[in-house]
Amino acid sequence: MEFEVIFLRSCCEQISKVNRIMERGVEKETNNTTTTLAKLREKKATEEQIRTVSSKLLASLQKFRQEIVQINETHQRLLNSLLSRIETLKQQQLIQQLDNIELSEAQKELFRQKRVDRFIIDFLLREGLYETAKHLSQESDIEMSVEIEIFSTAEKIENDFNKKSCELALSWCNENKIKLKKLKSDFEIRLRIQEFSRMICESKPDFNPQNAIQYANKHFSPIFSLNSTFTSFDGTQLTIDNIKNDIIQVCSLLAFYKNNSSHIFKKYSNEESWKSLKDQFRYWNLLINSVPSDPLLCISLHSGAILLKSSECYSSQNRSQKCPICFEPISEITKDLPSAQQRTHLICRISGEKMDEDNPPIALPNGYVYSKNALDEMAVQNDGIIVCPVTNATFRVSQLKKVFIT
Repeated sequence: MEFEVIFLRSCCEQISKVNRIMERGVEKETNNTTTTLAKLREKKATEEQIRTVSSKLLASLQKFRQEIVQINETHQRLLNSLLSRIETLKQQQLIQQLDNIELSEAQKELFRQKRVDRFIIDFLLREGLYETAKHLSQESDIEMSVEIEIFSTAEKIENDFNKKSCELALSWCNENKIKLKKLKSDFEIRLRIQEFSRMICESKPDFNPQNAIQYANKHFSPIFSLNSTFTSFDGTQLTIDNIKNDIIQVCSLLAFYKNNSSHIFKKYSNEESWKSLKDQFRYWNLLINSVPSDPLLCISLHSGAILLKSSECYSSQNRSQKCPICFEPISEITKDLPSAQQRTHLICRISGEKMDEDNPPIALPNGYVYSKNALDEMAVQNDGIIVCPVTNATFRVSQLKKVFIT
């Protein structure tokens, strides 16, 4: 159920974002219109002036009206997506009811398959396989239940990074500046530092250092008057002094711009700096949209593995044929995960069934214990002969002894 709540949360966050954009737009246009009309009254404008200003106001309002139509379409699409996800929650609740008779087994299986498809699509989107993810979402008819729009926007910004440009990322920061400020994110500052360094590192023969100085005055000077902390994408808490030192360091490039082959430029001009920006963007984009940082497929696999894993899974003698954790490659992948399994019952190594009063444990003369059902089945197949699967020793049924669990 927690996974479905995650899907609801991200959708609600997007709806809230659209509402904020609409609210700011209405407020901006209202203030602009009111202020302009007030100025006209104060100046006692002529009829010609009033006509000119009114035309401009009308054109601005018509343009805003078109924007509102697009925003409404986005809002409606997100609402439909939210309703679809709420319906998914209802189905999940029905399936979890043991006495449920409203859904057939086929319907339950279809729901489970769609749920797995959602996890796979989430994983594909994070890996950049957008077309594959879109195709699977259409085939499974779950386009309303996956975050294709969030990751599609991310794809455009990451492609812009590949072109060594921060333009789209800075535009994204402007759209989400309130959220980023609340999170004390340093991401926009990192983008400004990269933009500044790019201006110098890629300086052309007609490069004018005055342009770089103007850029620094506009975007870096206000930061020096701040007295706050920032948070890096890796969770590091940065003081304003840390930020100032980074800015001073990048500004020092101006002293060497005529020799941009110097080693000091490598820190800012290599591919690693752009890759780091991509990683930072992915982190903040997922956090702002309330999407988990780890793929849901991995989270669910880890959860299942933790429940199944026990100390016996890594013992060559006690592995169960029916336990997925006992064998490669799963055992290697899960070796560092914690275990929630505290063995309170015995499991037969042959059948994988629990040994209890209905299927009691039976001991062979060599000390190995298996379930009665498994040994009875083996005896029928081998004319009363029991073969120990560990030592290959053979025994007759009369040699077996029942073990009592205390």
